[in-house]
Amino acid sequence: MNRQLILLLCLFLPWLGRAGEPDSTADLARVEGLAWMTGNWRADTDQGLAQEVWTGPRAGSMSGMFRLITGDRVTVLEYIVIAEEAEGVFYQFKHFRPDYTTWEGENPPIRMKLVEAQAGLAVFENTVRVQGQPAFITYRLEDDGRLSVFVGDEVNDSRQYQGLKFVLSKENPMATDRRINYLELPARDLDAGCARGLAKSDTAIAPVSVGQPTS
Repeated sequence: MNRQLILLLCLFLPWLGRAGEPDSTADLARVEGLAWMTGNWRADTDQGLAQEVWTGPRAGSMSGMFRLITGDRVTVLEYIVIAEEAEGVFYQFKHFRPDYTTWEGENPPIRMKLVEAQAGLAVFENTVRVQGQPAFITYRLEDDGRLSVFVGDEVNDSRQYQGLKFVLSKENPMATDRRINYLELPARDLDAGCARGLAKSDTAIAPVSVGQPTS
């Protein structure tokens, strides 16, 4: 092997070794970097029972739900989507009432951009400041495994903040290793079931467990 070939190998082999390594900063700036938020979270607070649920990231998006139950009444209900867009990762949500109308009415959802992402930390900032909307939402995975959520706003543009903080513990995950298939009954049974309001075992669609998902 001549000296020129040895020199070329010395120059390019280290670069080739790095080419396959993941760029952790880029990963964390995408939805996949927020996988640590996945799960069912809850906390008993002075305001009532706080619950937050997140699906795992897939196809560049995550879906979430937050609700606050005070006594026997749902006082806050939010449906949330985190999704990748051309300009970055955005967190959007609306507040819903039990009749499925929203606090925001015909206005667009509250929209925040992911402005900081590290392992176990995500900061979403409201890029369009609207009175009554939070300035930012921060998610942090604490050392003890709990999830801290801080919904904050600036105090008179002083870079000091006030807001609400929830520290939620992860609940036992729901069983996700079984898939439900639905089998239709014969037409005559279907008609009979409909006539009786699908009572008892004469349901039009019967759930059948088929074991491990094949994905």
